[in-house]
Amino acid sequence: MKTLARCCSVALMGLLMTMAPLSTASAQDKAVAIVSIAPLSKIFTDIQFAATAAGQAEMGAIAPLMAAGYTAGMDKSKPVGIVVMTDGDNFTPLVFIPVTDLEAFLLTPEEMFGEAEDAGDGVKMMEVGFAPFMMPVFFKENNGWLFLAQDKEKLANLPADPAALLGDLPKDYDFAIKGNLQNVPELYRKVILEQVVAGAESALIQEPGESDEDFAKRKGLVQVQLKQLERVFEEFVDMTLGFNVDPAAKEIYLDIHYSVVPGSQMAEQLALNKDLTSDFSGFINEDAAVSLNMTVKAGEQDIAMAIEQVNALREVSVDSLEVPEEHEEAVSKIVDLLFDSYIDTVKSGKIDFAASLSLSDQTLTFLSAIKVADGRQIEDSLKELAKLVEGNPNFPGIEWNAESHKGVTFHTMSIPTPPEEEVQKVFGESLAVVIGIGEDAAYLAFGEDAAGQLKAAIDQSIADGSVPVGPAKFSIALLPIMQFVSGFEDDAKVAAALAALEGTADKIQISGIMLENAARTRFSIQEGAIKAIGAYTAGGEPEGGEEPGF
Repeated sequence: MKTLARCCSVALMGLLMTMAPLSTASAQDKAVAIVSIAPLSKIFTDIQFAATAAGQAEMGAIAPLMAAGYTAGMDKSKPVGIVVMTDGDNFTPLVFIPVTDLEAFLLTPEEMFGEAEDAGDGVKMMEVGFAPFMMPVFFKENNGWLFLAQDKEKLANLPADPAALLGDLPKDYDFAIKGNLQNVPELYRKVILEQVVAGAESALIQEPGESDEDFAKRKGLVQVQLKQLERVFEEFVDMTLGFNVDPAAKEIYLDIHYSVVPGSQMAEQLALNKDLTSDFSGFINEDAAVSLNMTVKAGEQDIAMAIEQVNALREVSVDSLEVPEEHEEAVSKIVDLLFDSYIDTVKSGKIDFAASLSLSDQTLTFLSAIKVADGRQIEDSLKELAKLVEGNPNFPGIEWNAESHKGVTFHTMSIPTPPEEEVQKVFGESLAVVIGIGEDAAYLAFGEDAAGQLKAAIDQSIADGSVPVGPAKFSIALLPIMQFVSGFEDDAKVAAALAALEGTADKIQISGIMLENAARTRFSIQEGAIKAIGAYTAGGEPEGGEEPGF
């Protein structure tokens, strides 16, 4: 741990010292990139929470002590930052570290690289690196901040409060990187985009045996994707990647946040998706082992682009499947039906989908529902697919129109399961599959009481009507998964994870929200899940065995 901390310290010092801060920032200078490191007081508190949750509380307590030699003299209540500024022509990074005692802070680097020399005007210089790759670094303390540069001249006219350049990043995240795309000079943005497009086009080469027609279709699909990339360069204002440990919310998360130009096409798209509703509340099960729901609205321009992309994909899909010649016509018909259904659904302006996997008593049930423009198109494609495989001895056949419920027709299958005991414990001798087709929705269910559970979910959805939802949410709950697994084996690691999950939030989630001219996707793991993973990793160790590492 000590060696690791020392290496990290050297790497941090090397990184910071090789960056050159802004010397003559003016009101016209703009920040194009920001790196923010939260105050050490917050970071150490967050490390303690994460270490305790992972079953390594002693390591969380030791971390500040082991880092003391490398953080001595730092102001632990203020952030560390790197801000890259531009005047429209040049890019200059501004690096700053809060200090209360410069001499104490320099003890470790001076021990490694030698004593700093006085360069005059309050500036000091130190040769850093490893022979023969040594370089001079100049640094100066100003108003409680240490600034670093490779040239002495770059240390004039320093800002009094550089932390203001970081905004709320140190408060919101332990570590964050933010890029301000609109502040990148237009010339550079144009060059970057041109290089990306040129690189994509040069990499797109005709494959051996690929016809000119097929290559043209594939090239058309890439060009549609490049159009979308061009929109990102034109309409994105900024993008932030932020990592945070939040003891108050008892979770760890990684955010991807972006904002767009007000009034732009992307801004209109985001506004459309601020107040979303789903018609499938019965399929959104927060208590399920796994759940997913996605609801998206699209404007006219986005619909047109989506259709263009789908049609380009349609052109290459059949060829990429490499089906036998005698089946090409049938497969092409199925693909056309599915693509037509998707396009008609996209034209309606809304995608609505929800699914869940529930586990209990060594059984599972999967339920899903999706809004479609015309359920008959889905049914027709299913019938064409059945015709294609009906001669296969492994195809169990479909019982068409097995029953109906609330305007939804059920088509069922009974798929024989492998003879293994554990498989048959879950599915029985056969897996029940139900495909439901409604006027404007399609459903899929399988597992324990698939038809009954599907009916109940449809009933709940009808009773609840449209319910508010976010644009997307994917959730994994560890407690039902561990309980399910424990029913098949007596495993010390599983038992340890189950014990850790008692009375704690157990989810790993990906969720999205829409904000004003902005959107955020969050990848989060709750305290109970951290505890369970830590307990599972450490559980079942033989007595006297190695202590799990931090």
